[in-house]
Amino acid sequence: MSYMKILKPEPNRKQYILILRRMNGEERMRIGFELFEMAKDIMIEGIKAENPDITFEGIQQEVVRRMMRCQWRNS
Repeated sequence: MSYMKILKPEPNRKQYILILRRMNGEERMRIGFELFEMAKDIMIEGIKAENPDITFEGIQQEVVRRMMRCQWRNS
């Protein structure tokens, strides 16, 4: 993501932020959890596409590995 997008949000992003600000904390948390689950599902589908023979345990390990990599990158 470029810094310009962070400094000058797109109109749709501004509208989204306004909608979120009107919601209570519980609603925002629910949306956050739903977005997390959706992102995780997309990641799992990508792992399966890259590794057609992967086991359930292998998928779990790869999900954890990728999430840990993101955690270290953000700290």
